[in-house]
Amino acid sequence: MGVHLDLLGDDFKVEGGSEANLLDSLNNKNINSVGFTAIHLLTKYRVNENMTTIANHRSILYFGDNFWVIDRPNEQGMVWLANTPKENWSEVGIHLYGSSQNDLGLDAQSVPRNIPQNSSRSDYPEPDKMLANNWFAIQDDKAKTYVMTYPVNDENFKKVSENCPQEFQCFENTAKNKRLVISPQGVRYRVKDVLNRFSGYPETDGIMLAWLNEKKIWEYDVLDGKTYGEFKKVNTIDLPALRTLLLR
Repeated sequence: MGVHLDLLGDDFKVEGGSEANLLDSLNNKNINSVGFTAIHLLTKYRVNENMTTIANHRSILYFGDNFWVIDRPNEQGMVWLANTPKENWSEVGIHLYGSSQNDLGLDAQSVPRNIPQNSSRSDYPEPDKMLANNWFAIQDDKAKTYVMTYPVNDENFKKVSENCPQEFQCFENTAKNKRLVISPQGVRYRVKDVLNRFSGYPETDGIMLAWLNEKKIWEYDVLDGKTYGEFKKVNTIDLPALRTLLLR
């Protein structure tokens, strides 16, 4: 509102957003990875329609020497907000991805604001201090997930389309021995559909962290979701094998 109705100048209040509740966590020492997922609810207002509640799952993850912020809302086309000067993004190597294979870029206009910490917040030690906030909004109408990432060390990940279902986001490192698969919230998929030469039929609906072990066999862990055993085919007959058995 402060952007569209530029009447308040720099003097407006920020309450800190909606409360977030922890949903899931991950701490895999084998691959030096840690992550957390929280859910927070947003109220969406539509003209001439009733208010609706949007549930967003935000995951903060360290995997493959990269830092990841993953949003999986239950509605397509949500707006992604940033509150850092965008000119600093290139220095850090930050990338933001939505529905396209390409980076969403930094075309959105940055709006600098000074926010006084004298509202209902009780967690800030200096209530009279002004905090500089440079924020901008990016909206991808086709995006069901948003992924922000940047390398902590020298390991780089690239967004790939191979073995990546439609509306998913998949990332692979340069050595091709680590892979991150992000599905839309609540979408269940087979592990073998996203990992090349994977044997078995387990399914999951979460964010998949996959890596090749010393034997060049894929292993994986899941954040913000569950793994559902083995997927078994029902009422299938191997006709060539049956014909050979009958001949014998």
